[in-house]
Amino acid sequence: KSSCTEVDIDESVHPGELAEDYLNRIIYKKLAAAKQKATKPYPILVADTAVVKNHHILGKPKDYQQFSEFMRLLSNTWHQVITSIGFSIGDQVHYEPVISDVLFDEITPKQMKDYWETKEPFDKAGGYAIQGLGAVFVKQIRGSYSAIMGLPVYEIYQLLTKYNLVKIHTTGH
Repeated sequence: KSSCTEVDIDESVHPGELAEDYLNRIIYKKLAAAKQKATKPYPILVADTAVVKNHHILGKPKDYQQFSEFMRLLSNTWHQVITSIGFSIGDQVHYEPVISDVLFDEITPKQMKDYWETKEPFDKAGGYAIQGLGAVFVKQIRGSYSAIMGLPVYEIYQLLTKYNLVKIHTTGH
């Protein structure tokens, strides 16, 4: 049985905080908040994603100006997407960052404006969604596509299998 509950925590980045330190802090806060909300001792899984360029975390754009700054930074270059997962079962806690590299094509000012007007970038780390219209800018990836989307399926499956919490059943076809 599964249940999904949102937790409300402060996700602001501290000055000078590195991406993995930030994600580690956020994951542990989310796990703690989820444990407080839990009514039964179920396993808890949380995740968070950061888009990183030149060691700077590109959060969710506040406005078009910040979005266009993000797009100019990402245009025609590589950046990292780090999605960290946190898992707790009983007293055991597991933390794992999944790091992927993304190469964007050159993004023109018109493409930026057109993409912004779709409203898709408003609540997305780095101002884009690889699983949405933002995919048109992605020239190449190295790493996990599902982690770039925000939930690293392979790593989560491995983790849940390790704790005997999930199995894939086949019908023999």
